[in-house]
Amino acid sequence: MKTAIPALILCFIFISCASMSDYENTLKNFNYPNKIPGTGLIKMEDGYFEQELKPGSMSMAQASYIFGAHGDLDGDSAEDMASVIAVSGSGEGTYYYLYILVKSGEEYKYKASALLGDRIKIKTIKIGNKKIGVQYLKHSADDEKNNPTISTTSIYTLYGEKILKLK
Repeated sequence: MKTAIPALILCFIFISCASMSDYENTLKNFNYPNKIPGTGLIKMEDGYFEQELKPGSMSMAQASYIFGAHGDLDGDSAEDMASVIAVSGSGEGTYYYLYILVKSGEEYKYKASALLGDRIKIKTIKIGNKKIGVQYLKHSADDEKNNPTISTTSIYTLYGEKILKLK
């Protein structure tokens, strides 16, 4: 009996962790629309994407999954999702995009995206009350390119086919 209780607790932990990571698995393996030359898609595989910008060139486009969240964004009581994807190409910048995926039947479909900024540092993303909160560090005038220091929280909502910044 003593070993049954810890085993049962581990079972509950495993089941709850597995269900929590299902949405993250979807976000890490989704095809995100973007202006990537060639396909125009970021075809994520386990949270990462890499593609030559031109066939035979050394320049690569890269993208990485940063954070995700789930909750109802369009008022239909279904669990929608939001993700932050970092995209870099042959230039210096790393651009962070917010993507919204809405549940349609049993699958998720791309709904909208918005640029969050260049070389920012994402701290967290949360969904509640049909809004998305993103906490991040942005640059001050004195900051180095890759070292933002100003703590910021922005609030977004889905407005039709677009992401609207509320704050």
